[in-house]
Amino acid sequence: MWAPRTQQTEIYLIQDNMEISYALHYKGVYTVTESISRGVLKEENKIKNKNENKYYKPTNLSLGKGRIDIPKNGQDEVNGTYVDIPAGDGGFIFAVDKFNEGVDVFHTMPTTKNLVTISYPGKKHLTTAQTQWAWDMLDDFETDMYGPNWLKTGEVGAWDRWIDLDSWAAYFIHAEMMKSVDAYRFSTYFWTEGKNSTIKFGPPWDYDLSSGNTGWVVDLTGQVCAPLFIDS
Repeated sequence: MWAPRTQQTEIYLIQDNMEISYALHYKGVYTVTESISRGVLKEENKIKNKNENKYYKPTNLSLGKGRIDIPKNGQDEVNGTYVDIPAGDGGFIFAVDKFNEGVDVFHTMPTTKNLVTISYPGKKHLTTAQTQWAWDMLDDFETDMYGPNWLKTGEVGAWDRWIDLDSWAAYFIHAEMMKSVDAYRFSTYFWTEGKNSTIKFGPPWDYDLSSGNTGWVVDLTGQVCAPLFIDS
């Protein structure tokens, strides 16, 4: 299971004209973590060749390398013109977390308190049709999760229609072993490649409250994932 790269970094914050000083500028050790994103090299990340005054893509970076490999969504460039990708043809990355006011969110069923938003593509690239497709997909998923056929493998409305078992199992095992307090409720990501695709869980994110350094929640009552723990 891929996870964003992290690096322990000593920070010196210089906001004056003084010579760099431990006493004046040292702020401590911080964990720098790369963001969760789709695995395509973006246009703005091309490298400029100063000698030729041209831009080129590094050959050692490719689609999905070290990130989430899903089809492009939002808009695509065709013959120099940006066109909307049809709803359901592109991939989505979803986040379960706390969000600021004004962010479009999907509210899970009334028995839960989870809020889900679209992490990729960004809001400025999404069309109304693409957003509605994503919300309808999540609504259908949750309806089936609480439906009568959820545990009946191979039938309409069953879990295997929706879930990529390996990624979900890996996430839950990892979260439980790490005793992640935020797991399932906050700082949680999952993704889909679009139409006819299962939902993949992960990558893991934000484990500062884990490994026994704070309180440990064991009661999943009311959480969006609760039906997944029903004994078949």
